[in-house]
Amino acid sequence: REGAHVVGIDRPQEEKALAAVMQEISGTAWLQDLLEADAVTKLTARIKAELGAIDVLVNNAGITRDKTLARMSRDQWLQV
Repeated sequence: REGAHVVGIDRPQEEKALAAVMQEISGTAWLQDLLEADAVTKLTARIKAELGAIDVLVNNAGITRDKTLARMSRDQWLQV
């Protein structure tokens, strides 16, 4: 409503769902698996190249494994 352009970023497995949401709000869908070691570097380079600067960043990422921190394995923690 205020004129912002939203770029939604999600895992390649979520391509259809992301595309549907971005279409609904006239945004842009980017696919990037954040578990990749160079994911942040790739996204930073793409943002600079295609958008220039970010005015607002909302980081709404994460998963739950229904365990307390003390009970999570190292692999589970790395996924989170």
